[in-house]
Amino acid sequence: MKTPKILVEILRTSSINFVEADENYSVFHLKSGSKVVSGYTLKFHVDQLDKHTFLRVNRSMLVNRKYIKSVMSENSSSFAILQDGRSIPIPRRRLKIFQEAYDPKVILN
Repeated sequence: MKTPKILVEILRTSSINFVEADENYSVFHLKSGSKVVSGYTLKFHVDQLDKHTFLRVNRSMLVNRKYIKSVMSENSSSFAILQDGRSIPIPRRRLKIFQEAYDPKVILN
């Protein structure tokens, strides 16, 4: 007998660290370390997820604010450093928007 496929999985936003674009799919990276693949584009999820909780860092990444450890600048490039040590580049044209939306006080709470 075949194992049934999960068609719908409900995720708590608090369990999502970040969402990464993968062509016409999105990959949810969860606190548990597991990944969930969605058949929708990242833009779809940007429109669905709370804009106060998730920040669009670049074209292919949507990050939970609470998962951002710090923001660093190096050699005229800026990066969001995630709690797992991953470094996400922040494009110059999005840096001001990101800085306005990023509030370290929110992350510490």
